[in-house]
Amino acid sequence: MHLKRNDMALRTANVIGSGPNGLAAAVTLAQCGVAVTVFERNENIGGACSTAELTLPGFKHDVGSSCFPLGVASPFFRSLPLEEFGLRWIEPPAPLAHPLDDGTAVMLEHDVDATAAQFGQRDARAWKALMGPSVRDWAELVDAVTAPWMGLPQRLDTMVGFGSVALFPARGLARAAFQDERARVLFAGVAAHAVLPLTHLASSATGLVLTTAAHTTGWPIAAGGAQCITQALAGLLRSLGGRIVTEFEVGSLDELERLNPADITLFDTSPGALAAIAGGALTESFRARLQRFKRGPGIFKVDYALRRPIPWAAAECTRSATVHLGGTLAEIVASEADAYAGRQNDRPFVIVVQPSLFAPRLPPFGPHPTRAAYGVGVLPCAERVG
Repeated sequence: MHLKRNDMALRTANVIGSGPNGLAAAVTLAQCGVAVTVFERNENIGGACSTAELTLPGFKHDVGSSCFPLGVASPFFRSLPLEEFGLRWIEPPAPLAHPLDDGTAVMLEHDVDATAAQFGQRDARAWKALMGPSVRDWAELVDAVTAPWMGLPQRLDTMVGFGSVALFPARGLARAAFQDERARVLFAGVAAHAVLPLTHLASSATGLVLTTAAHTTGWPIAAGGAQCITQALAGLLRSLGGRIVTEFEVGSLDELERLNPADITLFDTSPGALAAIAGGALTESFRARLQRFKRGPGIFKVDYALRRPIPWAAAECTRSATVHLGGTLAEIVASEADAYAGRQNDRPFVIVVQPSLFAPRLPPFGPHPTRAAYGVGVLPCAERVG
């Protein structure tokens, strides 16, 4: 979104939905002097970027994600003084642990060399060769991959080099680059965050970006839970004169226009909600496309309230807030393919998050500092929805 502070054509704006995207858009508008009002149908703002007592009283769990690799790396977030509104990032000693069936774990470390040192000589060289260019050019790369517009990056050679590898299917890249299973499963587990079959073209892109983030800006959690990200954005918005109206469900644009006339209305909603609310303001063909929108594979999340930390067989798993349970490369590939096709899988790829190891708060059962504070969320890939 490109606006000038003296742009007088746009004076007022409404934003429907208070998720991170909606709040980010509202902040951008408010920074340009636009009077912004955000409307949220729920009592609390933030959507999935929120924290709540989902299990037992006193145990706070993140409703959606707990770890935000691209949150701390985001050029937009870096441009905002969110720390002035309470946001504090906590970086675990290691970004990721991937336990194996033999009782050991392979770790994604902050340092490229430390990660490579876990592998044999051939795979160690391959890991450093694969990740070295992206780590070196991370500042340019993250700006390019998170840019909201299509255009040539400042360093075209950076994106050409990245794209020449990122276009490969993740399974093929893991097999071609690495000889042993430890390096293969570490990369495949990160690539699986794309929730795409690892046999698809460009499925390596997510693995490369998130692994590079681990080696540079990290995989942090938000102190106090994901809700603190939302609260910081909301605090900044209010400081810029923006308003947030909760427990108000917008039924139609006409209704909103009568209540709060604005020059522009932005939607941070599902495609179906956009079609229903905007109605005749959209062309028939576009509305039909929205109504035919088919969701991709969903995420099934389970939250647990724990009396003590998870007793991992591999003690290294306690060094990271994120743990991948995926077994072998073949098992990860099969799980992602089944999720994408809507098939059941008996050994699904699972992401475990244990933020309370690093940002403890006192749970109701006593003052033990390593008991679950925000809880442990388990996110196996679920079947296709919609």
